[in-house]
Amino acid sequence: MKKSALLFLVTLFLIQSPQAIFAQEAIPNLQENTEEVFQAVEGMPRFPGCENIRNQTGRKQCADQKMLQYIYKNMQYPKAAQKRGVEGKQVVSFVIDENGKMRDIKLTRGIGFGGHNSAMHLMNKMKEEITWIAGSQRG
Repeated sequence: MKKSALLFLVTLFLIQSPQAIFAQEAIPNLQENTEEVFQAVEGMPRFPGCENIRNQTGRKQCADQKMLQYIYKNMQYPKAAQKRGVEGKQVVSFVIDENGKMRDIKLTRGIGFGGHNSAMHLMNKMKEEITWIAGSQRG
């Protein structure tokens, strides 16, 4: 079975207590001489922890919830943003490769006041700690 890399956007809402949501949206892959990166695949990558759920919809909902729990637990609201009452969303994109590893992590929209560092710290921590269930395409 050929597995694919997939581009994800993670939108982090920073409010008084961190909230998070994510979306799968297309961002063009501008790198040359790399493997094919898909924005949508037959079998989407999933955050781990729900492999025992047989129903595909239930497994996706469970994986989404597990990812949100990870974000809630590990996201640190920047003190500079708290002091100034800064709220907003940050968008982080990354690729899940054929081995379930995160790569090409980029902040595409930030709130300032330490939000960039906080979001990137979270994504780098996730990259080190979590192996995703890789997506699959064409088999």
